[in-house]
Amino acid sequence: PVHNVAEEYLYAVHMLQHMFVSMLVPAMFLLALPPWLFLLLMPEGSRSYRLLRRASAPLVAGVTYNALTAFLHWTDVVEASAQYVPLHFSLHLIIFLSGLLMWMPVLSPVASWRLKPLAQCIYLFMMSIVPTVPGGWLVFANDVVYRHYDTPQRLWGIDALSDQQAAGAIMKLVGGFFLWGIIVIIFTKWAGAEMRRDEE
Repeated sequence: PVHNVAEEYLYAVHMLQHMFVSMLVPAMFLLALPPWLFLLLMPEGSRSYRLLRRASAPLVAGVTYNALTAFLHWTDVVEASAQYVPLHFSLHLIIFLSGLLMWMPVLSPVASWRLKPLAQCIYLFMMSIVPTVPGGWLVFANDVVYRHYDTPQRLWGIDALSDQQAAGAIMKLVGGFFLWGIIVIIFTKWAGAEMRRDEE
């Protein structure tokens, strides 16, 4: 029952849910999308193809993703999304779509849209920086930021402030380590390919 726990009781679970929706699931979606299907849905040269190409350019995608990440942790937005179900699900859809755009420079089904390996590493490192700001804010706040999660009923004896600090740590560390792990994989594969090329 992740969704119910995330929306009614523990912001830390909510944060894990958002990380799946904005980072892990979009990456897996693009990895599973074959180029022929992508081009069937977005024919090369079509208006949708051109619009998506512009929207998934590294600067545009990166700014969109990080601006949305910051916006979604604004107190009024969190409180409103907790109260209005249509808004809540709309925001989930938006963060999923922004996650798709964020990953396109690395995992696009169209090879020409992807950055070179070293540029991918720099790009993903930049993506790991901005989320540490709201994450740090949640960790070091002296009071509960989101009143929706400051409820008398607590799961597993976790108080609201500890829950908030755990959510901030998840955002600050888990997301960062996930992206840094991807960076290590990309760099290792690139370095191995370069070494093999030098040996030939």
